[in-house]
Amino acid sequence: MEETINQGLEEIDLKNRSACGTMLSSLVKEEILSPDAIWQGMSLTLESAEDILIDIPRFWEFLADILVIIVVQHSCFNTLVQSCASYLPDPSMKKKFLSTILIATNKTRPDQLTSYITNHKALIEEFVSQDLVKFLEEHNIVVDENPPKSVEDVKDNVEGDEKKLVNGNLQESLSYQLSNLFEKCNTGNKEIEAVDKILRDKPLDNETIRTLVYAVMESVIGDDGSGLCSIKKELLSSRIPILKKYIDAIKERELYAMFALQNLVHKLHHPNKLLHNMIEQLYDGEVISDDGIFDWENNLDVDEQEGKGVAVAGCKQFLEWLRTADEASDPESS
Repeated sequence: MEETINQGLEEIDLKNRSACGTMLSSLVKEEILSPDAIWQGMSLTLESAEDILIDIPRFWEFLADILVIIVVQHSCFNTLVQSCASYLPDPSMKKKFLSTILIATNKTRPDQLTSYITNHKALIEEFVSQDLVKFLEEHNIVVDENPPKSVEDVKDNVEGDEKKLVNGNLQESLSYQLSNLFEKCNTGNKEIEAVDKILRDKPLDNETIRTLVYAVMESVIGDDGSGLCSIKKELLSSRIPILKKYIDAIKERELYAMFALQNLVHKLHHPNKLLHNMIEQLYDGEVISDDGIFDWENNLDVDEQEGKGVAVAGCKQFLEWLRTADEASDPESS
C-alpha cells in the first residue's frame, strides 16, 4: 500500500496518480483493505512530509490526487481527518494537507465538498485549529451553494483550460472505463458494443476523441522482448473499427487523434519508431488521412506543443514518404 502511494507521488501525469488511487479504492471495495488501513499505512509518508517536499515540491497536491478517489468513493472523509491528525503535528502541514484534499474534491465532486463542509464543520475546525470560514478564505476554497449533482454535471459546467486536459479531471472517468474494458482483451463486436455503451451519454467532443484514441493506442503497446515499446499489430487491427467509427473521417477528430498519439509517445519518452509505426498502421487502416496527419504536423496551437518537435522528428521518414506519395498522385504537381 505504501509502495503504491509512493509510486503515485512520483508520477507527473494526473492520470497515473489517479490510477494509484483507483487501485487502492478497488482493494477497499473488494474488502482486501479498509480505509483505516490505508490511512495507517500513510503514517511514515506523512511524518516524513517535510523531507519529501524537498524532492517533490507538489507533494500535498499529488497526495490529494491519490487520496481523493478513496475518500469520495467510500465516503470516509471523517476517518481520513481523524486518522491523519496524529501524523501531522505541525499546524501548517495539517492545513496544507486538508486544503489540498478539499480542493481536489471540489474539482471532481463539488457536491461532496459541500457535504464535508456542512456535516464536518467541527471536525475540520478542530483539525486545523481555525475558524472554518477563515480557513476556506485563506486557501481560496469556494463552496458552491448549488453544486453539480454528478460527475457529468461537473464536466458540463467546467470552463476554460481544464477542458484541454487529456486524461485529467474531466476525462479521467472515461479513461478508466475504457482502459479497464481494453484490459479484458475481448475484441470484436462485444468490445465495440461495450465502447458504445460507455460513450452513449458522452458528448463526442474533441477531448472525448482524444481520450478514446489514447486509451485504444495505450492498450496495444507492448514489450518487443528487448525491453523496448512496440505495437501489438494484430490487437490494434482488431480495434481499428472502434477508431474508424468514432473518428468518422472528420478532419478535426483526426487532428485530435494525432494529438493523442503525440501525448502518448511523449509520456513514454518517445520510443524509437513507435509513433511512425502507429501512424503508418492507422493510415493504412483508413483511420487517419494524409490531410489529418499534415494538419497535425503544421498545427501551431501553443497548448499542443509539448513533445511535438520530438514527435514530428520521430516520424519524419513517414511524413516524407507521405508527401512524395501525395505529389505523385496529384496531376497538377507534374
